[in-house]
Amino acid sequence: MIYYMDPTRMTNAINYKKVKALVETAMRTFRTHNKKSYTMTTFQSFRWINVQCPKQALDHGIYCAYYVGCFIEDILCTGETTINVNFSYSPRLKTYPRDKMLRFQTNWAGYMYNRFLKNKLLMK
Repeated sequence: MIYYMDPTRMTNAINYKKVKALVETAMRTFRTHNKKSYTMTTFQSFRWINVQCPKQALDHGIYCAYYVGCFIEDILCTGETTINVNFSYSPRLKTYPRDKMLRFQTNWAGYMYNRFLKNKLLMK
């Protein structure tokens, strides 16, 4: 199952089709170069789900990936283990407030630093 989440305000069917074609081409290439054999049924088993998530505010200056990350964090904080296409988080927002996005951005940067950089920088 592939979940497609696009927080940009200008989402349209053309972008969705382009992303879908790109991912499916990548999967075909991977499967062609992988030594395992795959049946056509296996390849066609991908189910695409277009999930509606809060849209990016034009005046925030925050990258759309943070919106998707914040949306996934909201889902995980509810205790859900799967993404329901009709996921209803509380409150149902059309966009995230700037302060919430800045908190998420700071927390994510702190996590990445602690997880991947801290020990490497201390070793020098």
